[in-house]
Amino acid sequence: MPARRANPLQARGKEANIQVTAPSCREDRAKYEFLPSMQSAEDLVSQVDCLSGNIDLLKSRIENEVRRDLNVAIVEFTELKQQLERDSLVLSVLKQLQESH
Repeated sequence: MPARRANPLQARGKEANIQVTAPSCREDRAKYEFLPSMQSAEDLVSQVDCLSGNIDLLKSRIENEVRRDLNVAIVEFTELKQQLERDSLVLSVLKQLQESH
């Protein structure tokens, strides 16, 4: 059976193990430091999406209300125009009656 080669890290002891893992911990920490800012960015995107949806809903409600108000105004305008035409006709007939008497 061949002789096992000693692991160089085990041969140096715990101190060597700490030296090897310490840089990798720093690298891991640096690698994942962006996660909080990434989470903040995702939160902002979520908030923007929510606000955008709210704006679209509000825009739709305003447009519907304006259309409804416009339709009411058109109906009222049409009624007033017809009333003006009737009143003008009555006034014209009254003027003619006044002139004839």
